[in-house]
Amino acid sequence: MHVAQAESSARRIKLTGARFNGGRLPVDSLVELERYQELLRIVARSSWRQDHPGEDLPADFDDEVSLTIESIEEGSADVMLAFERHAVYQEYQRQADDTVSDMIAASYESRELPEFPAAIASEVRERIVLLGTSLEAGQSIEVYTAGPSNPPIEITIESRREVVQTFALEDFISAPMPDVHGELQSHSETIVGRITEIDAEKATFRFESLRHGRLIGHYDAEGQLFDDIRSVLDSPAEAPILRVEGQLQYKRDGSPWRFTETYAVEQFVPGSGSWAERLIELAQLSTGWADSDNATPVAVVALEATNALMQAISDAGRQLPSFYRRRRVASSSSGRLSAWYAASR
Repeated sequence: MHVAQAESSARRIKLTGARFNGGRLPVDSLVELERYQELLRIVARSSWRQDHPGEDLPADFDDEVSLTIESIEEGSADVMLAFERHAVYQEYQRQADDTVSDMIAASYESRELPEFPAAIASEVRERIVLLGTSLEAGQSIEVYTAGPSNPPIEITIESRREVVQTFALEDFISAPMPDVHGELQSHSETIVGRITEIDAEKATFRFESLRHGRLIGHYDAEGQLFDDIRSVLDSPAEAPILRVEGQLQYKRDGSPWRFTETYAVEQFVPGSGSWAERLIELAQLSTGWADSDNATPVAVVALEATNALMQAISDAGRQLPSFYRRRRVASSSSGRLSAWYAASR
């Protein structure tokens, strides 16, 4: 049974920037309001299903958990949104409104997200990071999560990027996020593995490293790395082995977590001979591998030249030579000494 609309509890959302001056609300910006509405519906549906296990969602649920533009302030795209009320769903609307506001505020204030069902966790995170994708430089979306007269949460290109980076790792692992809001160690590093997926929207890629397992990488969407990364994913065969160099950030337990900045992505072919595994090992040597700041990663061209040489010797039926990597070892009599260790035959 429908009843009269209750007292308004409108949610204020304001779009700022020259494009919105004079109360203009471009049609392609309406998608941001639709995304906000869908976030509310996801949470409201989940709450209803918790209260009605095994039952089908009512056919009119989404229609009634809908938003209308109640008013637009003169001179700006300052929008007041309100629900289209329905008595039986009003409690779910209120719960969804409170929960979504808390989620957005926690995301942009670097706080732990409020509790909500695990079944919708991935979808909620995805919807939150979609907010603001239509924004351009100098524009923002202000969401008044604490009420229309209190300071808003401001979504910009820059603040959204931080939220994307925080959520990205959770998209493919179920382990809890590390405490990323304190000081975490990071330094330039070179890691070998395979890129398995690229997300142009988030400017991220997923990386299966040979030594450390799953990592995530962030790249500059304005640079050339996107084309470099995409080119290695176009092959129908198994993703090629790559060496990724960038600023690697570590979790508090010391394990690698993500490339906060990616400098270069290089592909190399280690061959299929008995020496291939050793070439891959050598490719993973990063700056300082010989206990010296002057020790830089082995160039890909050198690795490929070594592969070609070993293959030629093998094809000629000759005995394969050994190749080595230089390391420093401790000596009880004379401190640190240079030594050579056989690496492969």
